[in-house]
Amino acid sequence: MRGVQLNTRNTLGRPDGVIVVGGGWLNRADEGSWAQAQAGALPERLADVAGSTRWMASVCTGAMLLAAAGLLTGRNATTNRNAYDELRAYHVDVIEERVVDDGDRVTAGALSAGLDLGLWLTERELGPERATAVAAAIDFSPRSPVWKTPDRAGTPPAR
Repeated sequence: MRGVQLNTRNTLGRPDGVIVVGGGWLNRADEGSWAQAQAGALPERLADVAGSTRWMASVCTGAMLLAAAGLLTGRNATTNRNAYDELRAYHVDVIEERVVDDGDRVTAGALSAGLDLGLWLTERELGPERATAVAAAIDFSPRSPVWKTPDRAGTPPAR
């Protein structure tokens, strides 16, 4: 198998969340998010696992894989600005912000917005003090506030 792998041990049987990364969408690369969407297996697996996670998130064109899986239909989301129109074609309400929190779906724009996403997920899951400590440790300040869907943002289904 090629690429980055993350193996974790989950004694509860289900992950709290899944983060889907992008890359390869805009240039239609032979490997990457576009190729995976065309092949169909990864979007199918994402759809299967969605019901057993508290939240799913994406960075950059990883949102296109969530959309291909039907997980963003009728939702608010963002992606790389060069893929906004393609994301809209999946019946997604595109919000032109760095991070969009739509409850159990959280999306981030282009690659650098992944840092904002990580800090936001840290704040949601572990509290603002922990997010502040992580931001200080990596010497990073979020570039803009997180856009949140009223009545849904920051409140994923209970554990």
